[in-house]
Amino acid sequence: MKKNISSAVPSFGLFDYCWLLHPIKFFKDLSIYRLRLKTFKKKGYSEVAEWETFNWFIDVMKPILTYYRDHRSGTPFVLEDENIIFNNEEQTTRNEAFYNSILNKMLDLLEKMDENNYDRKELDLKEIYEKQEEAKNKFFELFSKYFYALWD
Repeated sequence: MKKNISSAVPSFGLFDYCWLLHPIKFFKDLSIYRLRLKTFKKKGYSEVAEWETFNWFIDVMKPILTYYRDHRSGTPFVLEDENIIFNNEEQTTRNEAFYNSILNKMLDLLEKMDENNYDRKELDLKEIYEKQEEAKNKFFELFSKYFYALWD
């Protein structure tokens, strides 16, 4: 089973072994972890965000958008061709479905932006980069269009 590694947490890249077999490495990692926690408290974000901003952004935005999609308290009106009709259940249902499809599209584009989701044996680096760029441009187009609608 693949371990879920998120660059958004201070322990990223540390403690990936049995501490009983590698006690010296464990205590080195422990001191690094304590420094990262201190930095995290001081700055408000993991220092990994400074090294790999794009991976950190993807790792942070996936759970935020997923949680927002599943637990938001309301849905902004995003049907562009229609006027708002209050107390219209059918329009409300269509609006919620359309907004969820936007959020799902953004989550899908975040997956396509992640370089770890491509098989390097099937695609060369240029093709992977082009697909990532296309996904990034589409994601930020949607993100900027619906930015003020993303927050409850």
